[in-house]
Amino acid sequence: MLNELKQAAEYVVSVNQQRAEKARALRESGAVFKEALERETVLPVEKTEINMAIAANDAGLLSKELHGVDILLGRAVAVKFVYAKNKLISSEYFPSVSPKIEYDVKSGLDEREVLWHKSLFRLKLEIKNAISAVEKFSPELFLLDGSLTPLLSDRPSEDSQLGEDYKEVVSLYKELYSLSEKKGVALAGVIKDSRGKRFMEIVKGKVDENCSDSVFLHYLLNAGERTFVLNYREENTIIKDLSPWGRRVSIFYIKPSKNDRPLRIEFLPSKFSFNELASVLYTLSSISSSYAYPAILIEADMRAALNPEEMESAEKMFSFYSGGTVLPLRRNSRPFR
Repeated sequence: MLNELKQAAEYVVSVNQQRAEKARALRESGAVFKEALERETVLPVEKTEINMAIAANDAGLLSKELHGVDILLGRAVAVKFVYAKNKLISSEYFPSVSPKIEYDVKSGLDEREVLWHKSLFRLKLEIKNAISAVEKFSPELFLLDGSLTPLLSDRPSEDSQLGEDYKEVVSLYKELYSLSEKKGVALAGVIKDSRGKRFMEIVKGKVDENCSDSVFLHYLLNAGERTFVLNYREENTIIKDLSPWGRRVSIFYIKPSKNDRPLRIEFLPSKFSFNELASVLYTLSSISSSYAYPAILIEADMRAALNPEEMESAEKMFSFYSGGTVLPLRRNSRPFR
């Protein structure tokens, strides 16, 4: 086994060396891509002095599969930080520092629907709370933890009982976009670990490489650099569902720290130029040489996180009220290992 692991590791090192060479060649090529919204493939980003109110939102989720029943627990928290000369001078939370937990129970879901159920429940909590927080805080910039749109994997099949849940989520996103534009709030999503391949699709005429954007851009970008701005493919089903807003969602990747991976940034047009938005996010994310992520999103994540004991308590109460008629899954109740 050790020999097999050694060979696999050596292969990965070799592939990464090839990617680094291809990234170097792309930097030096001076190529211009018609689907890019800027001429340069790699652009420098400068840090900036932040004097504004910034808010961020995240949701936590716990799930439990029982025999024929799926239980979800979740909560969403928004955080507002006010900065003066890059120093945090005040903070505020919505709806509170530790809001009450929301519950959702469904039965009759198949294996695919279990995953959709989790995603859609979390998105509903998160976007509803984001709408309320934008209304309350009116920050200059509002950040979501993750994409600014639902993912393709969040969209249930046409015959799924979760279709109405998906439609509600799409409607909530559109409401968030509209409210943010009305109030002059810049809206952006920050994605830690993207598997998107849109950048690689755009540069494929120059780079023959089968990997995610983030993997390749780890070698292309140096700290303090970003890619050109790009859009989703118009054929993307989610983008069509979000019409007319979907076509306006733009993307760039930025590398705030030398020892961490690039972040994917999704945003809607606002008063910030591409460079201004990149500078703010670069400054917010450069808090650690090995973990590049805005502190305000880290705070929102920690406040939204749920203790697993909450699910144990909910499961016990559900069992009590159901008279013990709902059984656990067999794989979770076997008497031996």
